[in-house]
Amino acid sequence: MLEALHPTKLLIIAPKQMEVLGGLSEWAAETLDPDTLLDAPTDPARFEAALVVDTLEHMSKARGGALIARLRDVYTQRLLVLTRLEETTREDPGRWTRHELMALGLRMIGPCTHRSRTWGLFHFDIFDYKTTPEWLNPRHWANPQMWDRRRW
Repeated sequence: MLEALHPTKLLIIAPKQMEVLGGLSEWAAETLDPDTLLDAPTDPARFEAALVVDTLEHMSKARGGALIARLRDVYTQRLLVLTRLEETTREDPGRWTRHELMALGLRMIGPCTHRSRTWGLFHFDIFDYKTTPEWLNPRHWANPQMWDRRRW
């Protein structure tokens, strides 16, 4: 997915010990801690893409939602989130569900299974986030075909 986007500036939000960080050296990647990102000043640097890996599982849902919203709205135009997708249980209510991530504007690209865990890859792109429906078109607003037939 990153190769398709091919960003020149990439922001990575992941634990320092993640092995994924070594494979991303071809992009000008910068790694930030989620707490640093959330507490940053209001004039941030902009990135072409951001990648969030194995981070939401270790945060509260309110803080994780704030992280996604800040990345999506302030820091980047494209956002990729890789997170564990498992059903929530009473013992572990902090898991994110597919619907919760979709409610934040992310689209699910697909699930994958690795080491008996289900992971989901989610994507946000400001350029294709909201497509204009056919009915929301100026030619449907005034009903010009009725101008000579009826008086309103």
